[in-house]
Amino acid sequence: TNLDISIQEIPFDLADVPYSLAITLLRRMEFLNSPIEKLILITDLRKKIIESINNFWSNYPEVLDEQEKNFLSVESDDLMLIMTYVVIKAKKSDILIQTKLIKEYTAAETKTTMFGYYSSYIDLSINRILECEDLKHMKEFLQQG
Repeated sequence: TNLDISIQEIPFDLADVPYSLAITLLRRMEFLNSPIEKLILITDLRKKIIESINNFWSNYPEVLDEQEKNFLSVESDDLMLIMTYVVIKAKKSDILIQTKLIKEYTAAETKTTMFGYYSSYIDLSINRILECEDLKHMKEFLQQG
């Protein structure tokens, strides 16, 4: 088996940044004023992630059978990982402030809707990123001693 692959052999869509629609959308959060607008954006992130997945697979119709094409979905764990990727790639230094604003100024009733549900994905993604940063600093500290 020859594993040498030239850059020309890589399909164009694999060279693109995955989930760029969601990344671009997340970068717009700071331009929204109300917590509800920010919650709607977070809900739309999920839609953009699914749209990105569907766009990708539409380029490979021979890979999926008809039933698989109709049932492309994202499981909760996968959505969490993808959301974490989107948050990292968006490079939003103010993401903690934005999510804090949402938490502080959103009605309790709203937090129990799908808006709150998808908002928790962003929160968990940020926490995961912060944990990794803490681990990185801990590892650096331990290597110094």
